[in-house]
Amino acid sequence: GDARLGSPSGEEKEAPRERGGGGSGGAAEISPELPLPPTYSGPYEGWEAPLGFTPRTVLSETQPVRALEFSPSGHELAVGCNSARALRIFSLEGSRASAGVKEVAAIEEHHLGSIYCLDWDPSGEHIASGSNDCEVRVVSRAARGFGEACGVMRGHDGPVRTVRFAPADAALLASAGDGDGRVRLWDVPSETCVQEVPCGAGPITALEFLPGSDSVLLAACARGVLSVDRRSGAASELFSARLRPGSRARLTHLATSGHSALACLSFSDGALLWVDPARPGAAATTTAYPHAGECRSVAFSPCGRWTLSAGFDAMLFLSDSATGETLARCRGHQDRAVAARFNPGAVGLASCGCDGALKLWTPLQAGASRGPPAPF
Repeated sequence: GDARLGSPSGEEKEAPRERGGGGSGGAAEISPELPLPPTYSGPYEGWEAPLGFTPRTVLSETQPVRALEFSPSGHELAVGCNSARALRIFSLEGSRASAGVKEVAAIEEHHLGSIYCLDWDPSGEHIASGSNDCEVRVVSRAARGFGEACGVMRGHDGPVRTVRFAPADAALLASAGDGDGRVRLWDVPSETCVQEVPCGAGPITALEFLPGSDSVLLAACARGVLSVDRRSGAASELFSARLRPGSRARLTHLATSGHSALACLSFSDGALLWVDPARPGAAATTTAYPHAGECRSVAFSPCGRWTLSAGFDAMLFLSDSATGETLARCRGHQDRAVAARFNPGAVGLASCGCDGALKLWTPLQAGASRGPPAPF
């Protein structure tokens, strides 16, 4: 059976942590100044992460499942599958992540290749996807559900590894990936590329709009984290690889939160770094080493207090965003775990991996027996 994601026992050694990595020195400033994160009010308010979660497998594929994203309401989950290059959409009913799961759309041959990334627009009416077929596609909700119409955006010369809608503009979509190292901005209704920002940095593995901004993006690449400004049409170094002196590990992913001033960076050696984008010249606020292999996915909880990571060691870790402390861990998959996200509408998680499994994780109730944590 599936192991539970629970708090570590006192007998096990904590993953080593470092405080304050090396500074990036001479990094660019972000403009405009970042606003203070708004106070969070929602289902995670008052919830204590160490209670942990218990999983339910809702999809078992014969090939890897590489991408998943909850809708803004948390009522739906989009999943990108290698099998049949399908985009699957699940309806999640009830207050728990695993209650009333129903597949409401299965768009097969959605791409000509594997689906690497997904994102919902702010209204929850459109889903963007990127693939190793070098295309970006957008499906929209219609009277009969998703899949009746599909917009196709071409221009990348390598696999598309990240797509992100602007926080306040459903018509604006950013994408990037392997190939020419450019961030492309698309007008979704016209399927037109309206801007290309050269980054000169090789593959770009993740994009995030700066919380509260439709003009500035953070981009993860081999050089580090770039600030991509639509207004100037230029990209500048925000955090460099010098954040980790002596390390040759690649930056693999990044995440931001609307309710935290921090961004989290993940690396190919399993390390996590939390940094403050408003202080690009400063050192990392916290460093942790939870994973024994490459960490490909990081995500903040809706309240910003916790960070969820998934790694090639098949493990899921729940960490304190302020201290890097491991709060809960589990061998979540039988093969490499590729993506994991918090449900924004109800306390719960989703994860997927190279074992072809899609899992939804329901929170343990106070007083529930968790049992011992799964071994590394």
